Amino acid sequence: MRSAILLAILVLAPLTDAIAQEHPLQPGQRVRVEERRLPRAVYTLIRVEHDALVVLRGGYDDSLDIPFARIERLQVSRGRDPTGARMLRGAKYGMLVLGSLGGVLGAVTCSGEPEYVCLESPVASAALFAGVFGAVGGIFGAAFGAASSGDRWEEVPLDRLRVSVTPQRDGRFALGVSVRF
Repeated sequence: MRSAILLAILVLAPLTDAIAQEHPLQPGQRVRVEERRLPRAVYTLIRVEHDALVVLRGGYDDSLDIPFARIERLQVSRGRDPTGARMLRGAKYGMLVLGSLGGVLGAVTCSGEPEYVCLESPVASAALFAGVFGAVGGIFGAAFGAASSGDRWEEVPLDRLRVSVTPQRDGRFALGVSVRF
């Protein structure tokens, strides 16, 4: 029986190493951890132990051990998007949202009697409102985009295959294997 357990460990151990090396975590990286007892937060990775991540909380000098068993989701920062790309994305969304709102507002406001802000046709008024609101939305969107964090986060797959050997009281060992799909 012991030889079967030893054989299983020898066969399955390289598989767990291959999975762990698929996305290696390096000390000093920024990681985002969702854990049952802690709110989702960004930490600096100090080291990876066999059963836990040791991280440093931002603004604190003490380290925190987070057991792998409690981690629900783990992401690693792969750098920041350039400021120009964030500004452009924010401007695009700002123009789209406020331009659409302005177009609808212009069409609804100017569909009846022409007011002093309306043009002759409701379509022309809707286009004018969409252009003005879209320009304002683009400016605000670019400002918000420049102020955003801009981190690119990559999901780190948690162990798909976990092998554990636990000593028992009677001197024997228990072998546990779990596979996640």
